[in-house]
Amino acid sequence: MLVKCNFLSKLHLCTTQGRWANVGVSWTDQLTEAILYSIPEDGRLRTLFTRWCMQGHEERQFIDDEIILKREKFELYLPLKRAMARWEEVQDTKGAPGFEPGWYGFTCDSNLEEALANMVKTVNAIIDGIARTKKSAFLEHSDV
Repeated sequence: MLVKCNFLSKLHLCTTQGRWANVGVSWTDQLTEAILYSIPEDGRLRTLFTRWCMQGHEERQFIDDEIILKREKFELYLPLKRAMARWEEVQDTKGAPGFEPGWYGFTCDSNLEEALANMVKTVNAIIDGIARTKKSAFLEHSDV
């Protein structure tokens, strides 16, 4: 699913020339794979992944609910969430396998990269809100 094109010499999600329309493979699956391979190399994705791992089931459900309520770009959130879940599974089952640095790019579509960056910011903001709520609750209980 990841390919090389004339615009980027690294393996990446190519959105040009209709190359992403792989038969039997959905756009969401392709985007998930591209994000998955980008997590080890992209600082924003690595940071988000680390923060994501610190969230429990309830917090992750809250993030899902917030994205849905805000009517954010769910078509970007779902692949992001799936990629983080798959990377977490890889970390749990295989340790911390690395990828060859500089081998993968994300995409040759700057609009898609910007939209994903905005989604990462949105999820980070929700996690920040969760942390503030937990801190407030802790401070209230510690005063008692």
